[in-house]
Amino acid sequence: MDSAYAAAYTELAKHHWWWVSRRSAIRAELARLGAADGSLRLLEVGCAGAANFPALAPFGEVFGLEPEEQLLPKSEALRAKVTHAPLDQDFAPSQTFDRVLLLDVLEHVSEREAFLGHALRVLAPEGRVLLTVPAHSWLWTRHDRINQHQLRYSRAK
Repeated sequence: MDSAYAAAYTELAKHHWWWVSRRSAIRAELARLGAADGSLRLLEVGCAGAANFPALAPFGEVFGLEPEEQLLPKSEALRAKVTHAPLDQDFAPSQTFDRVLLLDVLEHVSEREAFLGHALRVLAPEGRVLLTVPAHSWLWTRHDRINQHQLRYSRAK
């Protein structure tokens, strides 16, 4: 990721209308899936500065996985909940997760099937993967290049 963009990313993720509205949609979907009692273990893959953690906390204990060192949370309290590593065969948490969140992460990954397999491997038996991806190739912009996206999705992809 572009270093100047990485420096601003956490603040953008906290306050920009797009991330705020996506957080609202994620919370609604978690509630719809029956996750409103606060008892879940959630893993946000590619959590960056952990901007989503406060919104996810009412659903349970939130953990993060972030491969980019420059995107790790600055707060020690948040940093303690985030593992600096990619989601791959070497990621071996001591417990499984009830929800694995891949929020605009899959478009960065070249080996998508293997990556999704790793997400399933850390999922509890009745768990769910919740993912979001950017849509429509015709919406491709400089933002996609800065974020090192490999593609945008459609129903066909």
